[in-house]
Amino acid sequence: MKLLLEQVIGTLAALTLRSPQTSIEFQNTGGIDDVLRIMQECNSGKVQRQCCILVRNICMKNKEIQVLVL
Repeated sequence: MKLLLEQVIGTLAALTLRSPQTSIEFQNTGGIDDVLRIMQECNSGKVQRQCCILVRNICMKNKEIQVLVL
């Protein structure tokens, strides 16, 4: 199960890389809250890493989302 979760989050991270519109849609649908919840509940280092990459990608070029997350 953790492998699948890691792969799904990794795919989301790839989709949000350099895509501000995708990041906005992800945020608008509550995706960031879900990622933060996964980070709290899952102790897999690989899943944690993918979550961090995803959050970084979402915040990288979107000032509005940076304010919400940081």
